[in-house]
Amino acid sequence: MTIDERDIDRFEAVGAAVLRSVISIEWIERVQTAIDAVMDDPDRLASTEKGFYNGFFAWRQNAVIRDFLFDSPLPDIAARFLSA
Repeated sequence: MTIDERDIDRFEAVGAAVLRSVISIEWIERVQTAIDAVMDDPDRLASTEKGFYNGFFAWRQNAVIRDFLFDSPLPDIAARFLSA
C-alpha cells in the first residue's frame, strides 16, 4: 500500500483522495461475493427504486464483510488519513 503525503494533503484540502491498488484483487473478489450473498437475502435489506439497496450492519451478519472492515488494509488506510 502506497499512501504518500500528497494523498493526505489532498484529503485534508478537499475531503477526498483517490487511492489506486490499495485493496488486493483477492479482497475485492471475496467482498464482491459476500455483497452478492447479502443482496440475495431479502430479509437482510430493504430495496428501493432503481436497484438501490439499503442495508445496515451487514458486517454483523456476514463474516467476510466483517473481516474486510477489520482485517483488510482499510483500518490502516483510515488511520493514516485520520492521523490516528
